Amino acid sequence: MIIEYKRFKLEPTVSNRFNLTRSFTKRVQKFGTKEYTGETREETEDMGYDMTFEKCLNEILHWRLRNKQETTDLKGFIKEFKKEKEELINALKLD
Repeated sequence: MIIEYKRFKLEPTVSNRFNLTRSFTKRVQKFGTKEYTGETREETEDMGYDMTFEKCLNEILHWRLRNKQETTDLKGFIKEFKKEKEELINALKLD
């Protein structure tokens, strides 16, 4: 069973662990130049292999925090981490 959360995908391995990938949209450049064609394409990035479920969740949380374009102190980071973790946990809750 493949598990998807937002743009992340957890694929089970034979060792009862997961491979973690992230999909993203990339703008297409003209060959040999730095100009963009206006087109986009979907690509995937490998984020880890043979990881536990908990490790995958932590990698997702850290990636989301790492890609916020702001500067913060340790207290602010922990506050944001808890907020992101709560959002992730709420998405996993069953009704």
